[in-house]
Amino acid sequence: MRMNKAELITSLRLAAKYLPATTATLLNEAATRLDVTSAALSESLEQRNALAAEKRIAELENDEVRQRLANAEHQLHMAELAKYNLRAGRKAQFRKRKVAEKRIAELEGGTLTVPDGFAAIGENIRTQDNRITSDPLFCVFQKREIVVDEDYDCDRIVWVDEDGREATERQRIRLELLHQNFREPPEKWRRVAVKDIDDFVTCCFTEQGCKDYLACNGHNLRQPFIYVTSGFRNDEYQAVRNWLAGIALDTGE
Repeated sequence: MRMNKAELITSLRLAAKYLPATTATLLNEAATRLDVTSAALSESLEQRNALAAEKRIAELENDEVRQRLANAEHQLHMAELAKYNLRAGRKAQFRKRKVAEKRIAELEGGTLTVPDGFAAIGENIRTQDNRITSDPLFCVFQKREIVVDEDYDCDRIVWVDEDGREATERQRIRLELLHQNFREPPEKWRRVAVKDIDDFVTCCFTEQGCKDYLACNGHNLRQPFIYVTSGFRNDEYQAVRNWLAGIALDTGE
């Protein structure tokens, strides 16, 4: 059984009583040195633990100081951001007030100017084919493919590879034959049922507006077409449309 320090020192001193004087002296000296060395070692361990505790406390205090500095910097940044937003908001309000004052002056002085494009829109509203629709709203749609359930509703079956490329007609026929004969197609091919749906793009007051839009952006659309819907009971749309229709086209006479 292992003995602790005190038990070992006591055993050494006790054994020295039964040994010759020279040996007893050596044992007592060893016991004394063991006692002193153990005390010094214990004191050193206590000092090391105390230093470690002080170091940990200092680290925690430094972390707290760093966190406080970070919080202070964040609060300063937020204060600067609030000041910037306040100045920007004041500038925006100032610009809006100037625009409103100009608008009021135009209305009171009868000097309201209408952009030339508004007159052209008004003329088209009065003269265009409304396609037997009340308060027509001309819309641009395009066809967009979506994946659907083959057994429910689909327009066609396509085969696409792992890169999303659609199979050629010849590849499609061969892949369909494999599928119909219950044979596994190559791993990179996937059979998908798709359906074309009408995808809204934009709307205009006139059909000419839709045509102008398609002339500049139709190349980015898939099978675009113009569809007419109605602004029936839409008071806001009707008010703007009627105001545009009431603008006379300046013919220079």
